[in-house]
Amino acid sequence: MDNTENQNTQVENTQTDNTAVADSQNQAPQMSMADQIATRNKQLQTSEIPNQRGVTKDITINAGTKYEYTLTIQYPGIGIASQIEDDATNPNGSIRFSDLMQGAVESDVFVSPHIKSVAFWDSHKGYGEVAHEVLSFLNDGIDGNLE
Repeated sequence: MDNTENQNTQVENTQTDNTAVADSQNQAPQMSMADQIATRNKQLQTSEIPNQRGVTKDITINAGTKYEYTLTIQYPGIGIASQIEDDATNPNGSIRFSDLMQGAVESDVFVSPHIKSVAFWDSHKGYGEVAHEVLSFLNDGIDGNLE
C-alpha cells in the first residue's frame, strides 16, 4: 500500500452498543445521548446551592454617627427580587430608587424593624445608603451569592 492509499484509509473504532465512536485521529469518544443526559442530571444535582429565600442580612446605616441604626433585610426569593429590580429599572438601565424602595417595602424586604412605608426615611437619615444596600443584596441573591 503506498502513501496515497494509506492517507485515504480511515480507521473507525465502534463499540457494539454504539455508546462511543473514535476516529483515526485519536479524538475522544462521543458520549451517547443517555450518557449526556445522565451527566447533565448529575451536574444539576451537584450545582445546587441552598435555597436563598429568607436569608437575612443586618445592615448598619450612618455607621459611627449619632444617626446610626441597623436594619435586617430579608431576601424575598428570585421571582420577587427580579420583579422589584425590573419595576425600578429605567429603559436606559439606571435604577429609580423610589421604585426600588417602594417595591422592597411592599415585598417585606425590611423585617426588623418591619418598615411599612418609605415615609420611615422622613425621620431617619440614610435613604440613599439603604437603597444601595438593598440593590446590592437583591443582586447578590439573584446571582446566588447569599450565604
